[in-house]
Amino acid sequence: LIAALHELNELWPRYLRDLERPRAASDAEPSKAPPVQQRPLINPSEFINAKLAAKLIRQLQDALTVSSGALPAWCRQLSVECGFVLPFEARRLLFYGTSFGLARALQTLQQQIQHAGGASNSSGGSARADELRLGRIQRQKVRISRQRLFDSAMKVMELYGRSRAILETEFFGEVGTGLGPTLEFYTLASRELMRRDFDLWRDAGPSASSTVSAPKTDDSQSQDLTRPPGDGLFPKLVRKPDHERLERFRFAGTLVAKALLDGRLLDLPLSPTFFKLLLGAPLDWQRDLAAVEPALAATLGRMADFCRRRRSLLSDKSLPEAERTAAADALRFDGGRIEDLELDFTLPGDPSHELMTNGAVTAVTAANIGTYIELVAAWHLVDGVQPFLDAFRSGFEGVFPVQRLAVFDSSELASLLGGAQAHTWTKDMLLENTTCGKGYTQASGPVQALLEVLSEFNADEQREFLLFITGSPRLPPGGFSALDPKLTIVKSEVPKGHDPDSYLPSVNCCFLYLKLPEYTSKAVLKQKLFYAMRQGQGSFSFN
Repeated sequence: LIAALHELNELWPRYLRDLERPRAASDAEPSKAPPVQQRPLINPSEFINAKLAAKLIRQLQDALTVSSGALPAWCRQLSVECGFVLPFEARRLLFYGTSFGLARALQTLQQQIQHAGGASNSSGGSARADELRLGRIQRQKVRISRQRLFDSAMKVMELYGRSRAILETEFFGEVGTGLGPTLEFYTLASRELMRRDFDLWRDAGPSASSTVSAPKTDDSQSQDLTRPPGDGLFPKLVRKPDHERLERFRFAGTLVAKALLDGRLLDLPLSPTFFKLLLGAPLDWQRDLAAVEPALAATLGRMADFCRRRRSLLSDKSLPEAERTAAADALRFDGGRIEDLELDFTLPGDPSHELMTNGAVTAVTAANIGTYIELVAAWHLVDGVQPFLDAFRSGFEGVFPVQRLAVFDSSELASLLGGAQAHTWTKDMLLENTTCGKGYTQASGPVQALLEVLSEFNADEQREFLLFITGSPRLPPGGFSALDPKLTIVKSEVPKGHDPDSYLPSVNCCFLYLKLPEYTSKAVLKQKLFYAMRQGQGSFSFN
């Protein structure tokens, strides 16, 4: 019952379209029908059961239960079938605590205890830490060529993508190692997959103002990135996909799975509709097509309105059959008859592709327009991308079974992979989630000026700053407060007699240390910070 109520809350606009719009628009053009809001009626958080969530977390905190695989069956069953009653963080803990073996499970438990302060504050903390150290995970270090980044990335995933070891990367000719170069590798590999010349995704075309900023590489083509027309990347329609394109989707699947396995973020904004297909979840063609191809969805939506109005009139038993037929025939679409559009059963934009047998010689009429809508939507959302989806799934399942993701919905998967959504940074939020040391306190003038500058950043500038300090332009799920460790601002020592305003800020990405000279003004700090953010990309060094 609660699952049915939750689905009704999520999909009520679809049901309302079917029930209300035909009556409301029976004497009007479909395009003038009243709009339907798309957001849920009830905040989804209202469905969360705090007692069940607490019980699940207690089960996952029992190291013996988790390590022996004795977790009660209800934990996963409830998370898969009614995951909306549990908060995202609880299901995320279940995912990482049960999907990847003993070592990963113990590491997840250890991280949870450390975040809660249990490792140091509880009397049993030392014994628990000794127990958890049994789960040490092997690390695999590899070196990547920036000059041939995509080829190197494909080779690394081919050799080590299926390994249970944590992947760490370095770049040839650079001394940097650890978390920062690793996160930048995942960021750069994501950008390579978004290259417009690869022609993998639906593309709205070049834009004068892009919200994507990419680190500079030696391959200038990698900066010309796909701009999806909808809410994320979705495979492009290709009737006969070539081997190279399929291999790139297979690589993308391996990269995504490895990033999830190691808990890394990707700058690869895949559409939630893509994740729905990956998990085999049911689609609402109008909502999901609008998320992928908004313009096409708007046109098909108006056709669907026409179809519903016609069906409503033909089923109106209060009128004689002759009057019902006459009223239905009198309906107009954009001021004319459906037949006046001179459509046939071929794919819009590709008349050589027939949607059905003899589609090129079968006209679309008021009587069969519903079938036309279904075939076009099915080709755009499913049939036309199935080879790419299969290749992606093949690469993904080489790392772990895709059905382990079933504890999340499609939008949560986008968050798990790509981190928190961009939002305004306030000075109070930044103060709460940063620490200071080595010459600075939160009351220090340069620290206050820095926080004021950060609070004024737009979305693009936030991405540049995050890329500068972490190696990834995205925050983890949970936002700034989820950074581990917290961003630490320390005083950069300047040689005696030298002007601090002539020095640039620098960072230690692995420990999230921002080394900030004691600038004389906020204006100087902003100028130097922007210069460092934009010119200090593409290399890890000690200088």
